[in-house]
Amino acid sequence: METILMLPTNSMYTIQLPEEYRQYYPLFYDLMRMFMIQLVVNLLYFLSNPKGYKFLNATFMKTLLFIIVGISSYWLVVRKIVGFK
Repeated sequence: METILMLPTNSMYTIQLPEEYRQYYPLFYDLMRMFMIQLVVNLLYFLSNPKGYKFLNATFMKTLLFIIVGISSYWLVVRKIVGFK
């Protein structure tokens, strides 16, 4: 049985994806979610100690890149290899 993803119907912005990529909606939502979490955490660290933390520094970008690669690997590789029933 296929899981049905409930998409927001009242979004401010809508990005149209070709039909062949629609199976990856959860991937795009995971990527957006992790990007926002990282951005907010980085902003809060910066606001709590501006002298000790830089906003959007190289470490942030590197960590964000690694998270994006990890999530993409999961959705595009692992989910195609391992399944649960």
